[in-house]
Amino acid sequence: MFFSAVVLSPTVFASLTFVTTLIDFSHESSVFHKYKIQQNFHPYDNMDKYWKTVRKVATNLLFVTPLMIFLMQPIILNTIDFGKLHSLKTMMIETVCAFMLQEFLFYYGHRIMHYGKIYKRIHKVHHEWTAPFGLTCIYTHPLEYAINNVFFVVIVPCIVRSHITGLIAWSVFILIYTFNAHMGYHLPLMPSPQSHDFHHLSFNNCYGMLGFLDGLHGTDAAFKKHIAYQRAVTYLSKDSINELIPETDK
Repeated sequence: MFFSAVVLSPTVFASLTFVTTLIDFSHESSVFHKYKIQQNFHPYDNMDKYWKTVRKVATNLLFVTPLMIFLMQPIILNTIDFGKLHSLKTMMIETVCAFMLQEFLFYYGHRIMHYGKIYKRIHKVHHEWTAPFGLTCIYTHPLEYAINNVFFVVIVPCIVRSHITGLIAWSVFILIYTFNAHMGYHLPLMPSPQSHDFHHLSFNNCYGMLGFLDGLHGTDAAFKKHIAYQRAVTYLSKDSINELIPETDK
């Protein structure tokens, strides 16, 4: 697991960041521009802020992650199975339970981050960008990153007593899922990032990953009235979702 934290996850993140940075900095000349959600935003419009983001992301990924994995070693060693691989049925049950737990932890943990001084002193860092892009998925206060992005992610496979391969796969999957949610592009075949992109735009809607807790608590009301809700689908087309579901004059 420590290898995953210090080598695998940074490598995956760096690879995704490299590709999306090339796309972002190619501006309108990129064939991907039509897939951009907030089309008038470009991260290089404020390079000082961009490099500030790079520095904090590097700190979180290269220092906070290994530190948290080291501190969580007793939990990991006492709950994670290092023996024979689990059966397919067991892995499927563990995966479903993991998604439910992750949604619960992320939704309520995220809502807490939006309260008063907690937001002002900690979570506001993540919301400095109202239009997210790849790097911003882990552009957070180190304390928030340690809790929400590392502890909550790792503790879920520990609770369901996953195999070590499940823990590593889950950690990498959540990293990719989170990156996609912040990427700023709604690509064909990919899970829709519209709800979390809207969260950065509106601040007080769409706190969850899967959406059912937002529906339960009514924290998706504004989202459901916005065109982003209609576009929040996985689709297969060479045309962008912006072209398939265009803005309409009221």
